[in-house]
Amino acid sequence: MSKYYDCWKCWDDVENDYHTDTPPDKDIIYAGYTYEWYSGNALLVFTKNGKLYENNDSHCSCNGLERWNPEETSVSALLMRQDWPGLHETIQRTCFDSQGFVVFSVPEGEPQDAEERIEELEALLHEAKDLISELVHFETTLYSRQRGREFLEKNK
Repeated sequence: MSKYYDCWKCWDDVENDYHTDTPPDKDIIYAGYTYEWYSGNALLVFTKNGKLYENNDSHCSCNGLERWNPEETSVSALLMRQDWPGLHETIQRTCFDSQGFVVFSVPEGEPQDAEERIEELEALLHEAKDLISELVHFETTLYSRQRGREFLEKNK
């Protein structure tokens, strides 16, 4: 399965359209460029220093692709995109290891690896157990008070 889609068939096509510091072929994960009626849209996904980047671009009939402003991205952000043929399959094939873990670092604030995510989930589970324990204690107290009132009403 190719990583180049639509108008881009190889790394040379990307390089010819951008005329800039295009990442080397080995770092490109996905390259899609649609072109119809003199206008086009492009998405280039690549790695740099172990991080995942994307560059989005579009043009009208006047100019070609000109916007080279790559931004750090995440696998989850890329998987939300629906309009790029082959993107989901390419991401699934290249961005996960054999255990299903993302192999690229993710933007700040998101879990960095499986161990961190497990710790985060264990902390949430502990919080949930504490809340359930408090709720059971509250219900027990409420039930006891209600039974006590019923007893007092009955024995007036």
